[in-house]
Amino acid sequence: MTEVTKRKVPPRRRGKPIEVWVDVYNGLLLNPNLDALFDKGYVTFDEEGKILISPYLSDRDREILKCSAELRVKLSPQHFKYLAWHRAHLYWGIEK
Repeated sequence: MTEVTKRKVPPRRRGKPIEVWVDVYNGLLLNPNLDALFDKGYVTFDEEGKILISPYLSDRDREILKCSAELRVKLSPQHFKYLAWHRAHLYWGIEK
């Protein structure tokens, strides 16, 4: 944790400029279930904040994890480039 912000700063990942890891728009505040699904690519969000759920996530898992197609997040335009990357590289959409 840093002394100034008391926030955990993630370690720098190979090949990524440090600015990516300190940009507050490179992240979403999600509940633990959605955060895990997002990190593994089973959910993502479009530019309107609507959740996109992978067809690889079963209906039963959706129910257990409270992952509803009605969920939305509030986004700023600064989030868009990061979410576009997430959709292209991590999200398990129909085309994967």
